[in-house]
Amino acid sequence: MADDFDERWNGATIGQDSWHFHRALLERYGIVMKPGEFSGLVKALRAGELIKVRDHSRGRAIYAHRLPTSLRTIYILAANGRVFTAWPPNRPIKETHILARSKSAK
Repeated sequence: MADDFDERWNGATIGQDSWHFHRALLERYGIVMKPGEFSGLVKALRAGELIKVRDHSRGRAIYAHRLPTSLRTIYILAANGRVFTAWPPNRPIKETHILARSKSAK
């Protein structure tokens, strides 16, 4: 839909190191981030504002992040302030997120 194009994308680019994340986000969630959403995600990750759902291998972890424009929760694999991929929103990860969220609320 051409009418949905956000003019803020004119002249904007996506860094080579984050293309995999954006492709996985589209494939797994059907989401294309709005301008500024990815940098907001990285900023929240680095500030420790995301809920850690569970640890993963090699020092990485799966985090939950609620996108402000779509109001959907996405799961990401990240480490040291770097986002690697959009994690599939399967039932086990959603159940683990519910438990992690209840622990962080205490």
